Amino acid sequence: MREEKHYSTELLWYAGGLVQLAIVTLVWTYVENQAMPQRILLTALGAAIGGLALYAIGETIRPTAAPAPGEPAVTDNKPGGPVSVTSNNNIVSVGPGGVHIGTYVNQAPQPQLKLIDQKDIVEPDGSHTTTFTVEVVSQLTPSFLAIDIAAQGIKNVRIMPPPIGGVSAMMLRNVRWSSTDYHAELTSPRGRYEVTVQTTVQTPVKLSYQF
Repeated sequence: MREEKHYSTELLWYAGGLVQLAIVTLVWTYVENQAMPQRILLTALGAAIGGLALYAIGETIRPTAAPAPGEPAVTDNKPGGPVSVTSNNNIVSVGPGGVHIGTYVNQAPQPQLKLIDQKDIVEPDGSHTTTFTVEVVSQLTPSFLAIDIAAQGIKNVRIMPPPIGGVSAMMLRNVRWSSTDYHAELTSPRGRYEVTVQTTVQTPVKLSYQF
């Protein structure tokens, strides 16, 4: 069991030192003609001695225990609700289990491919042409856009942005197609596109996408 340290003994020791100083001041007052400075000093010493004496009495009645050297002070570690401090994109949470530091990423909404218009034309030879006008809706430019077409009797598929100055060009990658399926990828898609699908007969055309 550790030994507790009390302040009453130290306080009385300091008070005793001040008493000796007060005695010297009294002798000084007796031998000097000008006693005003000595009286001011005696007043200060009396207040200090009285304060220390009263503090020592209080410590004797109700001592304040100090932790022994080398031992941490005991604090109340009752669990409480977590406290979060947010600055910019960083979060510091203080609660049961310690301090947790993390980063909050404010993610933008997922990009979407919005259908603006769809036109269907039946050619004189019985073939069918479907033109989709779509628009990339995104706060940030996606890295790529994959477009898939499903239909019967696919003859040709064109993916073009709206013409600028009468010229429209598009670079596609990973293009794969058959008579029933078509796949192509666009890099850094943005704005509107026209997807034209030609089939040998009039048939439903399904367009799907993935960012």
